[in-house]
Amino acid sequence: MKTFGSIQHKKGAWHIVAEPHVMVRLKRVFPRVSQRLATLIITDTDEVCRDLVWVMDRFPLSASRRTRERLRMGAKEHAAHGERIHQILLAGTSDRQLGLALPLRDYQKVGAELAYATKGLLLADDMGVGKSATAIGLMTMPGALPALVATPAGIIPWQWQKEINRFAPALRTHVIKKGTPYELGAVKRGPGGTLVGEQPDVVISTYYRLRGWRDHLAGKFRTAIGDEIQKLINPKSEISRAFDH
Repeated sequence: MKTFGSIQHKKGAWHIVAEPHVMVRLKRVFPRVSQRLATLIITDTDEVCRDLVWVMDRFPLSASRRTRERLRMGAKEHAAHGERIHQILLAGTSDRQLGLALPLRDYQKVGAELAYATKGLLLADDMGVGKSATAIGLMTMPGALPALVATPAGIIPWQWQKEINRFAPALRTHVIKKGTPYELGAVKRGPGGTLVGEQPDVVISTYYRLRGWRDHLAGKFRTAIGDEIQKLINPKSEISRAFDH
């Protein structure tokens, strides 16, 4: 079989060298890659795997058995992922028991299921229809805790705490009160002067206070929820880096 170049997997990315007309086609399919490099370097994701398999069906690239297996598995997982999303949307609701004190509406259940299935969701429902309730539903799903909620300044953090207490009173919440780290949760002195207490299930902070907690909280959450996420429009800003950390 004629090949038009080669593809290798290195350090979590695809490295592709191909004939000029194929490189032009690849740069159209992956517009974010550098248009100047002689070797295309594309971050490895399941979606990228599926697109590469599609391109290679027309323009075969030489690859090792291991590389082909990664492409095949990634493309398969992306297709299965799309089917899961389709089934959630087709059902229009969810039978999952969330253990909430107040029931979610069907569209809120769908939003929570989509967020859980995709591990990343931009929820743009209209104002007042209960986006926070959808997020609280997500918090009660297996493996979702501990969670971080980041909000604009003002009374919004306390509103989040109030809503969580209404829908999921069993969850322990804590609103960060200042921009420098301190011990979270209901902490008290135990025998021998040791600090004891239960860490919160949900930590709520304004974006600006989160800047001072960046290193202290890094890697401690399984779920991150951003309210008014347009505040993070600049990925290089301090608040964006703190939230992503």
